Amino acid sequence: MALTAGGFELKVSVVDNGGNISTLTYEMTAADHATALTDAVLITAALAAVTNSVIAAYAIRTLFIEDSFVYPAAGTENEDKASITVLLEGLGAKKANFKIPAPVIGIFQDIVGPGANVVDTKDTDLITYSNLFESGGEATISDGEVSDQMLNGKRISAKSNYG
Repeated sequence: MALTAGGFELKVSVVDNGGNISTLTYEMTAADHATALTDAVLITAALAAVTNSVIAAYAIRTLFIEDSFVYPAAGTENEDKASITVLLEGLGAKKANFKIPAPVIGIFQDIVGPGANVVDTKDTDLITYSNLFESGGEATISDGEVSDQMLNGKRISAKSNYG
């Protein structure tokens, strides 16, 4: 099993006069990155000709697809999440959350009982993941904000209409 390049996707954000942002997603037909870049210019130009909104940004991403997909074990449901609260860097006491769908039991304090619903903020795998959102990390939380430290977390369930 391996993730292999499987095409490109274009996301275009348009803004109206009230500052409302709409994001349009285009599944691209380009065979390579250079063609995807050229096609993005064509798509955004065509969009600009038919919308009164302003194109604020666009992004091209390469899609990677599992070439030998196998479903996970029974009971693995994305509606079950770990919600982790972090203190944001340089913003006083402002906090933010990130969520992990279908979390492994190892990031909780225990495998059964009340501890099975409390995130273990000392878990090394969780620390590695959380570090992605710190200053100098590989990602930001929202609006370009970065985490200063992980505070706590808990198991939550998100509403789903899938069953």
